[in-house]
Amino acid sequence: MISEAIKALYENEALSPEQISEALEMPIESIKISLLQNSPKFRQDIKLPSNDKDFTDDELETAKIAIARCMNAEDEHLAFKAAKFVFNERKGRHNIKSLVKNVNLNINLINAQMQNARAAKERAINKKPVKEIQVKDESSRSVPSSLALIPA
Repeated sequence: MISEAIKALYENEALSPEQISEALEMPIESIKISLLQNSPKFRQDIKLPSNDKDFTDDELETAKIAIARCMNAEDEHLAFKAAKFVFNERKGRHNIKSLVKNVNLNINLINAQMQNARAAKERAINKKPVKEIQVKDESSRSVPSSLALIPA
């Protein structure tokens, strides 16, 4: 499988994502997505941001008290939102590291979509001007030039 080959090149052969991209003739974005999904070493090397030091201990305690108050609020909507936040936090759904591990991406599909997007971009950039020609039909009447457009 291509994802396993990319992981092996990164971890065992110590190639950079750019080198792997050149060797496999794939976009760098596809390589990085595959490494994010499959390589713990790559995730450690890029040092995904940690949420552990966002707040001081006092601020964290204040936030916990505020959430507890919201969960006991008379407004059902507010209580539901607070309970949902706590539930998702317990499940680890707010932790980017756990989310990245559970992503299942098809590297070949992503690569094909990126190639199609690049081709469409090139077609748009290199769009050739359209030249108009006069075409005569069998009855010698002139066909409107707007109907006789061909690429230059």
